[in-house]
Amino acid sequence: MDIGRELIIIYLLFFLIRETNIVFLETMFSFILFIHLYKLIYNYREYYQITQQYIGIYLSLFILLLYSLYLYIHRGKPYYFIVFFIGFRIISSQLNNYHEIEPKTDNINNLLLSVVLMVISKIYSKYKYREVFIMDSINHFLLFIGL
Repeated sequence: MDIGRELIIIYLLFFLIRETNIVFLETMFSFILFIHLYKLIYNYREYYQITQQYIGIYLSLFILLLYSLYLYIHRGKPYYFIVFFIGFRIISSQLNNYHEIEPKTDNINNLLLSVVLMVISKIYSKYKYREVFIMDSINHFLLFIGL
């Protein structure tokens, strides 16, 4: 993980909390926001070193991901964000940062979370931003298989 990607996740969560009128989802997004804030604060030194090591790559990824988030939020085009988010997570993991920062959960939790997120996307199939659940489900599945 790099600092830029984590900041985009935090911004997205703030946005989702503000735009969501479903109490369960607001609570879930708030909880996830606190987890990501904690991860950023707790791992800041490692994230900073990793980001500095590959500054050109991460700056380019940050700009593209930020623009794709803009397209998602303001133009209603979620697929760019989904593809860039998942693709850049794979690039980040290949740049070795998932090996440098010890995972905080067992790998089976990533599989379980992937399934739960897919179920939530089915339950809230009419939710305007349900693609976020699918995207994060894929993200955690990729973590499960080691990508």
